[in-house]
Amino acid sequence: MNTRIGTSFGLAMLMVIGALAVMFATGLLTPKPASAGLGGIDVAITPATAKSTGQYTITVTGSSSQGLQAIPVGGTVTVTFGSKFTVPSAIASSAVKLKASAVSYSGTANRLNSAGDVTVDGREITITVPDMDSASATGDNGIAASSGNTGANLVITFTQAAGIVNPITAQAANTST
Repeated sequence: MNTRIGTSFGLAMLMVIGALAVMFATGLLTPKPASAGLGGIDVAITPATAKSTGQYTITVTGSSSQGLQAIPVGGTVTVTFGSKFTVPSAIASSAVKLKASAVSYSGTANRLNSAGDVTVDGREITITVPDMDSASATGDNGIAASSGNTGANLVITFTQAAGIVNPITAQAANTST
């Protein structure tokens, strides 16, 4: 296309491609993170008194249309506490417990397991999924997908040994996906 229209069109396309590349590089165009199609998130705090070290039990249930997504052994779950909570800079993996009602490879469900690893970044806590049934000889038993089963759940418990302190004033739980 050695015509003026062809050359103009080619230059315009190069400009558009360049602009899109810059937008991707600067983060203006980023894909949304995957969500698990959650049916609900319930948070229980014991004791629920101000400035006390609490135990936090978070129950995540699947939606009736999507259930829960599978999380393999070594996969991660991230929990972010509100700005008024005091989260220590490090938490032992034995202070974070996981229990799932659906376990892969025919593993036994609802076994209480310590987290594989726990990483703290400010108030954001990333939990590595352990073998959910280490007594089973079937291999790495992760959290299984539960298609359309609203009864399926994942329970994450931060024990008092985790050292997370309740705020001095009430703060509503943000249970967004």
